[in-house]
Amino acid sequence: MKNVKNLIIITLVIPGLLILLINPGFAQSTPINSFHVDGGDKVQSILFSPDKTMIMIGARDAILFDLETGAELFQETHPFGGCVYSLAFSDGGKRIAAGGSHLAVKIWSLESGDEIYTFHQDMDYSGPTSYTSLIFHPDNERIFASVGGSKIAVFDYITKQMDQFSDIGGSSRSMYITPDETRLISHAIIFSLTTGEILYDFNSGVIHLTPDGTQLFHTNTGIITYYDTNTMEKVKESPLYSRGNVEALLSPDGMYNIIGKGDSETLPTALYENASGNEIQTFIPEGNEDTPLDRAAFSDDGKLLALAFGDTVYVYDISDLTSIAKSGEELN
Repeated sequence: MKNVKNLIIITLVIPGLLILLINPGFAQSTPINSFHVDGGDKVQSILFSPDKTMIMIGARDAILFDLETGAELFQETHPFGGCVYSLAFSDGGKRIAAGGSHLAVKIWSLESGDEIYTFHQDMDYSGPTSYTSLIFHPDNERIFASVGGSKIAVFDYITKQMDQFSDIGGSSRSMYITPDETRLISHAIIFSLTTGEILYDFNSGVIHLTPDGTQLFHTNTGIITYYDTNTMEKVKESPLYSRGNVEALLSPDGMYNIIGKGDSETLPTALYENASGNEIQTFIPEGNEDTPLDRAAFSDDGKLLALAFGDTVYVYDISDLTSIAKSGEELN
């Protein structure tokens, strides 16, 4: 199937024969909402709440919005003096956290908006000075933070203690904890969650965990390799579509890739199907036609997509686009 872009599907019924005519008519997607960050600062981080009712955006401020109404629910002004590079919701969504410049992590109560605690890096450490990824432990008492891709720290915000989890972290902007709560995934490494021991090291590429946690997939040199999470046995391989060295982000299941418009590119930001390389949809927000993509984020289920162009985040419902692409695969 070629270029799945807002397909127009026409059904013709001839006695004894059903014909589907697929017309890949060009159209760009319309956002369901947009969110502006005051001060003209570029967006550095985006995160949907697990229930998809809220979206948190980090620039110099950390701001939480109601996804449907656009109402501002929470704002922390300049929490780190610099930028907010990472965000996290706790399991159950009762707490939110942000990590950023000057090796600091702040945790707030979502119900009251009150700050629970601020951690500052005080370990003997030289290197990058920003937390690029965060994840709450399922016990909702600890949070893991990747220090600029070089180290991983763990903070206990009940005891107010901080420890070094690993002196190796990788440069990924996301971390995962397996459903059995035994392993932490960061960049190309799988750690024991209890001891910090390295269980698997792919040396390069990035590891992701599928939304249901049953599989993880490793991306490297144009290939996506899926593994059974429990046994680590290879399940399948699939092509990884790329468009040069521009901003890109995989969907949670690894089937799609959002690839941004680069500074010197003429091609717009678009969603691609990895297996076929087909372009599913372009995204050209009004007023930002020539602006490069700065950040992107999918909801946990892959049905919503947020794209940051400069100081504005646009949210799209892509559930119909991806379902059409999947049905197109079946038609072939």
